[in-house]
Amino acid sequence: MEGLSGKTILITGASGFIGSHLINRIKDVDCFIYALSRNHNTEKRDTIHWMNADVSDQERLKEVFTQVKPNIVFHLASQVTGNRAVNQVEPTLRS
Repeated sequence: MEGLSGKTILITGASGFIGSHLINRIKDVDCFIYALSRNHNTEKRDTIHWMNADVSDQERLKEVFTQVKPNIVFHLASQVTGNRAVNQVEPTLRS
């Protein structure tokens, strides 16, 4: 965890299963955590700065990167679907 100290970290998919566990794991490290989610409050809690955005929205994503200027990005966002239809494969791969 020493490599994270003092870094600005952006986590996409932060409200998901893996993202939320990652936040719990690193929140006590001396770093700046920006948690990105399309379905979460944007309030600041503890040392976590929550931001709303959909990673498929390129303009919004550019705004986030310009504002945050992350040193490290954990890209954990994805399209969650239980549908296994062939027409759902491409959108899943794009996320």
